[in-house]
Amino acid sequence: MIKLTDVAILSLTKLRSRPVRTAITIILASLLFGILVAVSLVSTGIFHSINDFRKDCLTSRYIVSVSNAPNDNPLALQNTMRDPALVTEAKKRYEKLVQAKTAEAKKLNISYSQINDQPPYKQTENGSESLALNDPNGITRELLKEKFSTTPAFDDKNLSEIAKKYHAAKLFSEQQFAIAKGSSLAPLADGKEVFRETSNETSANANNPQPPVNSSSLTITPPEISNPFLLANDGGWQPDGKSLPIILPQNTIERLLAMDKLPDSASARQKLDHLKTVRERASGL
Repeated sequence: MIKLTDVAILSLTKLRSRPVRTAITIILASLLFGILVAVSLVSTGIFHSINDFRKDCLTSRYIVSVSNAPNDNPLALQNTMRDPALVTEAKKRYEKLVQAKTAEAKKLNISYSQINDQPPYKQTENGSESLALNDPNGITRELLKEKFSTTPAFDDKNLSEIAKKYHAAKLFSEQQFAIAKGSSLAPLADGKEVFRETSNETSANANNPQPPVNSSSLTITPPEISNPFLLANDGGWQPDGKSLPIILPQNTIERLLAMDKLPDSASARQKLDHLKTVRERASGL
């Protein structure tokens, strides 16, 4: 068996006999080994980066929307609407409302008949009484809201515990408000209401453009979600107790600004420049 001392002697002998060739061999071997190590390190880093990106931004990162599940009992709403206590309370409130309307009509010297008013209750097919869903006076809505006011739509603690099982990073809540029956949301230019002719259908359609906002409901989102879509400095808006900032889709803003829509064949640069123009001009809305 060759010893380490023999290896050293042979190496020195070869180095002395062929110094140039030995030096070139050592350099090439070192370069080759260095390249292999570098390729291995780079490949390992690339695979680790892809794996981390996949975990954070692709299959392991997602947004989940949670909504209130319907009641398991399909007759729950029907039984609530037929609750004798609620029907009795609806009659009392309706009676007070009729008295108030009668007094107001007398005060204004106008006619009012209870016959033309729809009560918040009705008779069902089997002769029992039930609350009326289509109650123009809002009494049914008030009663249902009061009845379920103490019943939380979600158990926040339970929802948080469930979310932890799926490694949820954050939880956000949004609030939705339905507009009162007979009312609607409509932007007022300069805070002034515009009255239009509605007796003529053609004129009414021409003078009543499509509202830019949802006129039947209002959604309030947390700033963590809405901030990326807001203009710089909220577009110059300041809390004044008279107005609310809203988020509109790009096509609606283009319509309000009378801007031409880009063709589908527009390049990425054209789309980006157009978006910048829309955001700049939207500050004046």
